[in-house]
Amino acid sequence: MSTEILRPNGVGAVNTANIAIGAGVGEKWEQVDEAVADDATSYLRCGSGAEAQESFALQAESGGSGTINSVKVYFRCRNSATASPPNGARPGLYLAATTLMGTWVDLSNTTWFTSSEIITRPGGGNWAWADFANLEVVTGLKSPDGGEANLTQIYIEIDYIWGW
Repeated sequence: MSTEILRPNGVGAVNTANIAIGAGVGEKWEQVDEAVADDATSYLRCGSGAEAQESFALQAESGGSGTINSVKVYFRCRNSATASPPNGARPGLYLAATTLMGTWVDLSNTTWFTSSEIITRPGGGNWAWADFANLEVVTGLKSPDGGEANLTQIYIEIDYIWGW
């Protein structure tokens, strides 16, 4: 088996507002694209009560071939302050005008941590290499009571069996 990592490299189609740059300079996607997480140096923040979503275009895949087993979204997040009820974050994918969100992760403490989840192909069916030309990675953040939900890194990992 082989893997390939794709990181954000541009603005995506999904933006429900209320996600802002918490620290760092540049575009929102530039706050979450690093290969090694820089935590509080550059991150996004959400202080609204309702879920806010933001998507990011991904760098091109390297021309892989073979059978795609799964696409896993990795994201690194934290809560900026202890909150009750706790803040949350969840990963997602956007493809062909369809957003598919994963499971909420409880942000009940202020320590940065990495979480991941395998997300199936938005719209159903099997993954095809052509999907990655238009795939976007999505974050969902919410902060219902106090503090902020913060995101410092997000990317996808393609797991596949290499083929000709």
